[in-house]
Amino acid sequence: STFGGNPMACTVANKVLEIVTDEKLLAAVQISSELLQIGLHKINQRYDIFREIRGIGLLLGCELSAPFAGQARELLTACIQNNLLALVAGPDVLRLAPALTISRAEITEGLTLLESAVAKFCSEHRAN
Repeated sequence: STFGGNPMACTVANKVLEIVTDEKLLAAVQISSELLQIGLHKINQRYDIFREIRGIGLLLGCELSAPFAGQARELLTACIQNNLLALVAGPDVLRLAPALTISRAEITEGLTLLESAVAKFCSEHRAN
């Protein structure tokens, strides 16, 4: 294959494994994940938009509650319009996948942007 098994690809793969298994990085990821999930739950307490917040580490899925089922793409659009990059995982889940090296300040900023997007999304969809 083009990239499989060649010395450079193997060296890069080994370095990536070394970095992502570093205990300090993994501890920081755990703390960041907890901060992000706490913030997501606070947003959910205000807007009741998520049925469930799940995931592992910094790969999180926010499943929309019944009144918003099937509208993950619309919430994603609101996030993008608010300068927040996110993903969807099917019609009902907003997916968050920040960098493993995300800072606390970036988490705070991201949660602020997400809350603004959620507020706009909820007001538009509850008005209809």
